[in-house]
Amino acid sequence: GPFVNSTGEDIFDASLRRALGAQLEQSPFLALAGDERVGTVLRLMKQPPDTPLTAARAREVCLRSGLKAFVTGAIDATGRGYLVTLNAVAAESGAVIATSQAEAAGRDAVLKALRAAAADLRARLGETLASVRQFDAPVDQVTTSSLEALRGYALGREAMLRGRAPDAVALLARAVEIDPDF
Repeated sequence: GPFVNSTGEDIFDASLRRALGAQLEQSPFLALAGDERVGTVLRLMKQPPDTPLTAARAREVCLRSGLKAFVTGAIDATGRGYLVTLNAVAAESGAVIATSQAEAAGRDAVLKALRAAAADLRARLGETLASVRQFDAPVDQVTTSSLEALRGYALGREAMLRGRAPDAVALLARAVEIDPDF
């Protein structure tokens, strides 16, 4: 689903949705619909495959795909730092079935807060704590610790969905240039 950035800092625009996906993909109990699958459903809905997801659009994609739920995210600036909020929403009813929040003291702590919120959300959805602990690698081990590199990767993936391969290659190369261990 969508990840809403209310901070005004564009570094979070695409990167946090991608980081959340990497965190949730670690769960053996969750099956995520990838960009390609979502794009296919959007095309069937007579929309471009790169149409931004809103909660309503994510719900419709889930219903058309036979998926049970989707996750929305939000990041807000607070006086002390940032607040990351995640909601699992039932596709059938549109009701929030689980919520998790985590605070970050600063920009450098946002990915850790996202990891904590994702692990908590998985537990609230019924995954055992043992499983959450076993399959909870830090985001920098799954992707990168660099928000800038993660943003380049996310934008590169979006460019691929739009059929702009040369732009995607440049963005992905920049992500690896920023973090060679990515």
